[in-house]
Amino acid sequence: ECWQTVNRLDRERVRDDHKKAAVISAPTGFGKTEAFLGPIYKLLLDGRQEGAAIVYPSRALLQDQLGRILPHLHRINASHDESLSVGLYMGGQPWKMEEVETSKFFDRTQSRPRFKLTNCWCGSAEEPHALEFHGSSQTYEIRCEEDEGHCFSDSELILPRSEVIFSNQPDILLTTLESLESFAHKPHYPLIDGFDTIVLDEIHLNTQLRGAHAAKIIANVNDISDEPLLWLGSSATIDNPARFGRQIFGIEDETNIEALRPPESDFDRNHADTEHYYFLLAPEDGPGVSSMSIQQHMLLGHCLLENDIGDRGKLLAFIDSISQVNQKNVQLMNADSDRQLWQYHADQEDDIEDWRALASAMGHQFIEEPLEIMRVFADEGFDSEIAARSDLLLSTSFLEVGIDVGEITIVTQYRTPWDLSSFLQRAGRAARQPGTDSHIVVFLSNLTNDANMFYRAEQFLDSSIRTPLNVDNPVVEWIHDRFNQYYRRSADINANQGQYRSNNEEHKAFIQGYLAEDLGYGEAADLLLRPRTFFDDYFEGDIEVSQEPLLSTAMVVEIREVLETYHDEIRDDFRDIEDY
Repeated sequence: ECWQTVNRLDRERVRDDHKKAAVISAPTGFGKTEAFLGPIYKLLLDGRQEGAAIVYPSRALLQDQLGRILPHLHRINASHDESLSVGLYMGGQPWKMEEVETSKFFDRTQSRPRFKLTNCWCGSAEEPHALEFHGSSQTYEIRCEEDEGHCFSDSELILPRSEVIFSNQPDILLTTLESLESFAHKPHYPLIDGFDTIVLDEIHLNTQLRGAHAAKIIANVNDISDEPLLWLGSSATIDNPARFGRQIFGIEDETNIEALRPPESDFDRNHADTEHYYFLLAPEDGPGVSSMSIQQHMLLGHCLLENDIGDRGKLLAFIDSISQVNQKNVQLMNADSDRQLWQYHADQEDDIEDWRALASAMGHQFIEEPLEIMRVFADEGFDSEIAARSDLLLSTSFLEVGIDVGEITIVTQYRTPWDLSSFLQRAGRAARQPGTDSHIVVFLSNLTNDANMFYRAEQFLDSSIRTPLNVDNPVVEWIHDRFNQYYRRSADINANQGQYRSNNEEHKAFIQGYLAEDLGYGEAADLLLRPRTFFDDYFEGDIEVSQEPLLSTAMVVEIREVLETYHDEIRDDFRDIEDY
């Protein structure tokens, strides 16, 4: 159905000369990504579209999905006369071809530079196969260390930003919402006009203030684009997809948007796997929630991660604070690795206190060694190889959506979750394989909000998902309208470069047009373009400066020195008055 709908919407977009949209909503593991990638590949290969952009809510998810797209492209390019390319627009990206090998994209501590963003698909979490750099300052190939046939040329996997923008725009660009906004407001970047489809993955994260910003970014992109766009969104947890899509994509006519979800026949209601939810409340007169979570993480990790045939899963712990992630990491390392307190809970006479007996009763093996622990948050970054070796992942919302980190069987939440949508997204990270039980544990303090969650846990789980979106925010609208004016003024000057004799004349025209005419900040324009006039008006001739525009470092330094001298004179005059 997704293929048919996307195909039809694209034809209608061209026929009606009007933007179209669709929101794909399905539970985790139902193939939402393939539901939009497949039709996009087909449209590109058939020559009906020139390019597509996929916008992710985070760099980490972008990296994860790059690893998902590369095997698709490898198979497509090996079996079709026409080949497809993928590129990136993200932070830390090399600008020129000669900077690729030494960029942050590669780990150069190995004998050959290793691609850090993803590994080859032919490896596994336990035995990853690295993609390595082969090439020079003029060209490169990214090649699997184990299978030389798994490789990409510099025209298939495009990494230099200058190539992405100007000389070799990829068929599929992977980026973030912030980067989309950034390059959309640069009129000399032709990226937007190279897109026919733009996808917002995990669209439900664009709610509240972020949603208002996202809606205005999309509105500006629609305004900038020469051709009407096809907008697609995907989400596992979204309330009323059609209404949400109309609001965020700016679709006024409901016939121009489709809401897609799997048919009832795709749902297996007879499966044997079960989600187990546990809400644990710290006692008022006992250890606090922090101590409780440390002990319970050790119990869960040592008793419920390794099954009776030796397959070991992972525990993903969500903690909504970087400082708390760091604190819990130190505490767990001390308790589990340094002091190995779990040993004192094994082989107890009382089976209730015996963790080994608990593991056996649950059909698992007791882990007789310290757990491997990994911290995960944006500043720390994400290394899939380290994650593959880890038993316990302590993460902020960084791992909430999309990123595949192996077989997670247990998810924990420290303190009250933000909302049901976020909580279900996190719970859905566990036991993604059929026939596997998942355990979701929430650690709550005895404070009011946490206690309310404990006593209303069943009501919370049974409540409806809400994804609130109000795009009518006057402050956000004002900000993005100024961005749009900036683009329009810049584009006009860029289109009429021939009438300016120098870059300085272009700069003067932009400042006068944007600051004085568009924004009404005439005095600010006077300060930059006619400094002597500005200072004569404000200081009645007490400060003598050049009439040269403040468009060079030398002029800025000169006027700063004049102002500092004037400030010293004023200070001396006031000191005389105070002394008198």
